[in-house]
Amino acid sequence: MRDLNKWLTGAALVLVGSVSAPAFAGGKVNVMLQEWRVVADTKKVSPGEVIITVQNRGKEKHELVLLKTDVPYDKLPMAKDGGIDETGAGTVITEVEDIEPKMIKTMTANLEPGNYVLLCNVVEVEGGSLEEHYKMGMRVPLLVQ
Repeated sequence: MRDLNKWLTGAALVLVGSVSAPAFAGGKVNVMLQEWRVVADTKKVSPGEVIITVQNRGKEKHELVLLKTDVPYDKLPMAKDGGIDETGAGTVITEVEDIEPKMIKTMTANLEPGNYVLLCNVVEVEGGSLEEHYKMGMRVPLLVQ
């Protein structure tokens, strides 16, 4: 009987350990920003904690917005200022602003399954011309599955 109790106690501990283990793996995404593109080393990660490392290899200041949306990544609704309408396009999960050239920044988010977009939503006048970074191609889809 004593051996059975030890076995049951051990089995219960193994079961509790299994239940408390993290349910999702998450992942890492390395992102490079450059005029006029966003390049990610992967376009798919597992649900859970995702670490996104962003490097600006361009000559201009950029930002990176992580947006959860069901709208296609290249068809997001536009705001009057020329950027995307972040509130109308979906839900902003996190963002990193003011990424100067050669700068590296990191952001972390706990992501649920779904469709996301990594984008630069900077709108500025440069050399007398309006630059709308999203419209110029600074976007890439990210699938969490």
